[in-house]
Amino acid sequence: MRALGADVVRVQGTYEEACEQAYNDCKNNGWHLIQDGSSEGYEAIPKRIHSGYSLLAAEMLEQLGGMDGEGVISPDKLPTHVLSNCGVGGLAAGLGGYLWDTLKEHRPRFIAVEPTNADCCAI
Repeated sequence: MRALGADVVRVQGTYEEACEQAYNDCKNNGWHLIQDGSSEGYEAIPKRIHSGYSLLAAEMLEQLGGMDGEGVISPDKLPTHVLSNCGVGGLAAGLGGYLWDTLKEHRPRFIAVEPTNADCCAI
């Protein structure tokens, strides 16, 4: 992000504290907060982002030949497993939800993964 001219601010503390700091910085500077994690009063933007995650899943199926643009499924061309990073769960929920709803009995095994030392893993 720095290479694109952004200021990168590291926050000492937990993931939740970093999110709170980002929210406060945006509020104090008149900036817009764009993130896929929702909270009370902040649902519209994450909902749109999650719609984009569903589009990623649809494009994946189309590129694999498992589903055409009309929604016709070719079970023999569907993935058997899909792995996604977990993070705070937005991408995994968007992809997994789309595959579950769309493919029904043909849905793949969905696995969300995250390194144990990731900042979002409070173990």
